[in-house]
Amino acid sequence: MLWQPDWQKRRLMSKEINLLPSRELESAKTKKVKTILTFGSPALLVIFILLVIASYSYALVQTAASKDVANKITSAEGTIQSLSDVESYQRGSKIKLGAIKKILGDQIDYSQIVARIEEITPVNASFTNLAVRGDKDISISYNADNSDTVQELVNNLLDANKGGLYFENIQLKNLVYSRESGFLFTLMFRIRSQES
Repeated sequence: MLWQPDWQKRRLMSKEINLLPSRELESAKTKKVKTILTFGSPALLVIFILLVIASYSYALVQTAASKDVANKITSAEGTIQSLSDVESYQRGSKIKLGAIKKILGDQIDYSQIVARIEEITPVNASFTNLAVRGDKDISISYNADNSDTVQELVNNLLDANKGGLYFENIQLKNLVYSRESGFLFTLMFRIRSQES
């Protein structure tokens, strides 16, 4: 190297040596902190406000959803109650219907009995009186032209394909003949119990 005077050497050395290094470092740190505080504080405040708004919005949505669920539950309870009333009414109706069917099943349909008697009654015989005693005992008074008609009617009542399906204990009572009226007689029988 070339020779340089002392004063120049000192000057070069002083340029290379930082006499106040700690202040510049502190100043740089302070600048960073100030920058962070200047920009970071509002950013944190904005983030905090966004979190509060998001939490409040979530709470509102949850409240609305829970109210909606509560309304649906209340509506469903009303529907369930009305369906329960309908089911209770239906159950009562089924019980009543079953009782009515049983009563009707045990009941004798007398219109069918009369129709059966008319089917088996010969053409030249007519019944003049029909009486029912109890619920199954029948007494019928007839008027017939001749004894063959009386015999045919009794046979029809006894025939298994005609009256025998419906009647039992057939008895001929009070057979009277007169020239003006012909044969007057009474038949007594019982209605046979029908299998359901």
